[in-house]
Amino acid sequence: MDQTPKLCPRCQQANFPIAEFCRHCGEPIFDMGSLSRRSTLSRFFGHIVDGMFWTIDELARWWEIGRLTLDLKTLRRRRAEFLKRAGEGRPEGADLAPGDREQVLTYSEEISRLATREEFLRKRSWALTPELLLVLIVCAFVAGILWLRPRTDLAIPAREAPISVKGDLSRFAEIPLAGFTVVTSAVWHGNQIFVGGDGGLVVVDPNTRLATGVPGLPPRFFVRHLFSEGSRLLIAGYGGVYALDAQTLSPLYPASGLPIDLINRVIPTRDGGHLLGTVGHGLFKGRDALAVMILGTQGLTLTGFAWMDNELWLLHERGLLRGDGSSFTPFTLQALVGKTLTALAAEPNTIYLGTTDGLVIGYQSDRNWIWTPLSPGEPKVVRDLVAAQGVLLIAANEGLFRYQDGRFEKLAATPQVSALAIGPSLVAAASPQAVSLYQFAGGSPLPATLPPAVPMVGTFVTPSAGIPQPPPPTPPGVTPPLPQVTAVTPPPLPAV
Repeated sequence: MDQTPKLCPRCQQANFPIAEFCRHCGEPIFDMGSLSRRSTLSRFFGHIVDGMFWTIDELARWWEIGRLTLDLKTLRRRRAEFLKRAGEGRPEGADLAPGDREQVLTYSEEISRLATREEFLRKRSWALTPELLLVLIVCAFVAGILWLRPRTDLAIPAREAPISVKGDLSRFAEIPLAGFTVVTSAVWHGNQIFVGGDGGLVVVDPNTRLATGVPGLPPRFFVRHLFSEGSRLLIAGYGGVYALDAQTLSPLYPASGLPIDLINRVIPTRDGGHLLGTVGHGLFKGRDALAVMILGTQGLTLTGFAWMDNELWLLHERGLLRGDGSSFTPFTLQALVGKTLTALAAEPNTIYLGTTDGLVIGYQSDRNWIWTPLSPGEPKVVRDLVAAQGVLLIAANEGLFRYQDGRFEKLAATPQVSALAIGPSLVAAASPQAVSLYQFAGGSPLPATLPPAVPMVGTFVTPSAGIPQPPPPTPPGVTPPLPQVTAVTPPPLPAV
């Protein structure tokens, strides 16, 4: 290998034989094509050596600039003091003595020499400034992307059904509702059923079998979606998002802090924020009572969310979108042409879509999706879907259905079933007229407390205490067990 030093054609300074750029001025000193003929390891090692020597030279250069700056200040001060002493006792405008003139000339020449050297070093030290600024901008851009985490801040925590819905169905109770013409959502929260719609929000107690309105919402508040988030209930509707915690109702996303207050869906994300689906204005990401629009979803009415394979799936009335938060791609399906989409449910490698013309199921096989439309006649108009352990419950205008092992089963003929809610021991099917409660026999009950969201890396989550639950309702025809009585032996009587 040739060990001859390389001369820079610009500044004529010597460089190390393996250098590709001048360590003095940054000018390229390699022959055209020489980089491609060298191995990757050799080029990497050359860049490392160049960077090390450039850093050493830059530090030495600035050290010399600092020293020259001090020397220049000292020389200028000495020249000024010398001129002051030489001019004392002389009339103004008189010439200096020949010896003094030579001394002043010496000071001036030395100052000029040092100033020229300082200017040369400063120009050379700023030669790589544009490249360094570009590297800093790129690093800041990459750090911003990693800090924002566009693929994880939209993640929806996984939730599992608290009971199995594979057994036989038996009706437990039917609780009438009043004031509703449209029911949009139902959810179990604190061992009670909350139902929302155009009549506001009501709470149904399965023990007393009474439906009671929840006060505190704005007048004529149209509830569009309910979600149980730990100890509080999220209430989304036309007017913002409210949170019901114990007996306290407070605005979570008031209308004043939202670009649009027609909220159709709300669901928490793993980073502590919320996804807000609006009517005609797309998807919003909310946090701390403020929300911003996510680009790529403008003009859509969102009716469902699902998180699969590190992608967010969005359901709107005309189709599907999926993306990572920075962009969304329409998921075009021939099976959905001409159908209005109404509901979305997802399980690992499976997506269920409810439409006004039956059910569409998508199965993921390797990297491809296989979509199958199912139109057996009933269910026809699907309103809500709940997937639990490979079984799909379907709320439809024709009643309550179950899809299991490739076949449909009509569980109840209750008309206009609009929303489903799976509780600790019962399943609630809500319609504008009543809330029907059902029990599934033969299924092993699961824990009622849902698992918390997966914590972000570098954080710790303290397990929260479970919500105290009232005793489960007693099915009709079953005698409740008597409380156990412990016999107490009285103390002996004192002797007379």
